[in-house]
Amino acid sequence: MFLPPQADLIVLAIAGCGLFGTLVYLVRGGRLFWVVVGGAIFTAVFIGLFVMTLTMTCKVVRVRGGSHVYAERSFLLGSKTHDLGGGKEVTLGTGDAETLIINETDRTLTLRGEVYSTWQYNRTPQPRDQVIAPHSAVPFDGFVHHIGPGDPLPREVSSKSSTTTRYWVTW
Repeated sequence: MFLPPQADLIVLAIAGCGLFGTLVYLVRGGRLFWVVVGGAIFTAVFIGLFVMTLTMTCKVVRVRGGSHVYAERSFLLGSKTHDLGGGKEVTLGTGDAETLIINETDRTLTLRGEVYSTWQYNRTPQPRDQVIAPHSAVPFDGFVHHIGPGDPLPREVSSKSSTTTRYWVTW
């Protein structure tokens, strides 16, 4: 099941509202036992759902469209048989990789990586460009920072570490 990219924040917000409501009720002198227990159970369930969305999902970058290509981010929870278009189906699962890149277009995509370093003599090799064929899904162990020709890799990046790598999916 594909979840919206803000699914973890939505679940956390609902849990926070439940916890806040329970605390306000207790502070204002509430004495109804079942309201307090219900609020605590409500909060515990939504915190559990929040933890589940963080630990049991993988990030998905779906590139779609015909003449106007666009990309959308989402989460994958569990596994799903997905139609890639062109008569191709693939079974996707959360254990495949940290990120799944799904190309549902007739275009070839490119996954580019750039290593940014604060040292002049960087020993980290530049990652090779990876070609993503039309109507295919590619597992990727990393995070895609930039998507599309309108969002290219920056010239420099500020980072707390001496070396950082950013990735870009473009067409």
